[in-house]
Amino acid sequence: MIKKTKIVATIGPASWDREILKGMLDNGMNIARINASFADHAELKRVSKALREFSNTVAIMMDTKGHKIRISDFGKEKKLKIGQKISVFTEKTAGELYLVTETSVGLEQQIPKEAIILIDDGLIELKVEDKKGKQLVCKVLQGGLLKKSKSVNIPGVHIEFGELSKKDFEDIMYAREAGFDFVAASFIRNINDLRAVKKLLIGSNTKVIAKIEDMEGVSNFDDILAEADGIMIARGDLGVEIPAEKVPLIQKKFIEKCNLIGKPVIVATQMLQSMTDNISPTRAEVNDVANAIFDGTDAVMLSAETSTGKYPVEAVTTMSKISLEVEKSIDPIVRDVSPLAKPTTNAIAKAVKDSCDTLPIDKILVATATGTTAITIARFRPKQPIIAFTNDIFSKRKLALSRGIIPDILEESSSTRDVGIQSLVRNALNKGYVSESDLILVVAGANIMGQSETNMLEINRVEQIIS
Repeated sequence: MIKKTKIVATIGPASWDREILKGMLDNGMNIARINASFADHAELKRVSKALREFSNTVAIMMDTKGHKIRISDFGKEKKLKIGQKISVFTEKTAGELYLVTETSVGLEQQIPKEAIILIDDGLIELKVEDKKGKQLVCKVLQGGLLKKSKSVNIPGVHIEFGELSKKDFEDIMYAREAGFDFVAASFIRNINDLRAVKKLLIGSNTKVIAKIEDMEGVSNFDDILAEADGIMIARGDLGVEIPAEKVPLIQKKFIEKCNLIGKPVIVATQMLQSMTDNISPTRAEVNDVANAIFDGTDAVMLSAETSTGKYPVEAVTTMSKISLEVEKSIDPIVRDVSPLAKPTTNAIAKAVKDSCDTLPIDKILVATATGTTAITIARFRPKQPIIAFTNDIFSKRKLALSRGIIPDILEESSSTRDVGIQSLVRNALNKGYVSESDLILVVAGANIMGQSETNMLEINRVEQIIS
């Protein structure tokens, strides 16, 4: 059985090793994610080189640091108790706690009295009771061990950030030059944040995945979705910025919106978190992954599980097993999708879905130059896997993120339809995607693998086509 749900796995110290990388690829990793917050360009180059040596067609995603506020490196850890008063400064001071940000100034003017400051993903909670210039006098509402350089969230407060940080600019330009397939842009709050990233990638093949991580991004989701190449629902920061109980409904709504317009969506953060230290997941984690797949996500993501955890290969294997089991039980979904491509392509995609619902078709084979035809068909969520052949390596890698599509390379093209279809089917047979007895549905244009409009649908047995 072919896995339809895609797996994004984060590469880090636990998975730098070449054998670990190969094990993750062999067990279901479709996209390798590298977090630029914790990797310099030398590490990015080393990992991407190793991945490309194993597979020239594996997709690589780089995650940006984004506009992020952190607590300072203040030296010795501090134990904070509920009710304690503590001062936090809005610029660098000697030996005191202060907020660190590369792209915002005047935080003392932007953070009001009564604001809640959450540190370390909400483990520590402060309330601003008074302001004295650049000093925020806070009361500890939720105590704990305060560690240096931890993340800071200020829910409900709009912080005016400037342009991209120097690090983000340099990282995005590196991803462009290195030919990375995706840039996952952190903390996209509005269309201007997204456009600042996309502007740097004009003329490249690198696609932009917008990470939704706060209430402002949630409020502006429709505008962001319209221009992004895909969406990541980053539940870690999102669950800190807004009440955690609201995240599941947001997840479902955003997945549905992405599905309707054919843009890939990734559900991320803490999916198999316990596997960072344990070889088996909790039952709740298994249900979390399963529910995301039932919701219709294109991809599920592993973070610490594969970047710093003890069992990176096992985490990927577990996620693959969950995906395969859930996919057995998913009924084909009837979707009132909006037009995505040319009218002919949309009509053929709908005909593919209808045919797959009424005939015992085993596989769908698609010849696609840009990937649009395969994505258009995938929006209807046919129960059969879509084997998409393209002659463009970047289109192949782009399709690695779309649910239900198994992309591959077919370099040959043909000016005649019959010869082209025979070549397509023979390649699928030789690579094990189909068997001679399979009833397949083939979708292509008049010029197989050429820049021609999709206008042909054929249903036949493999053995009949290649004979």
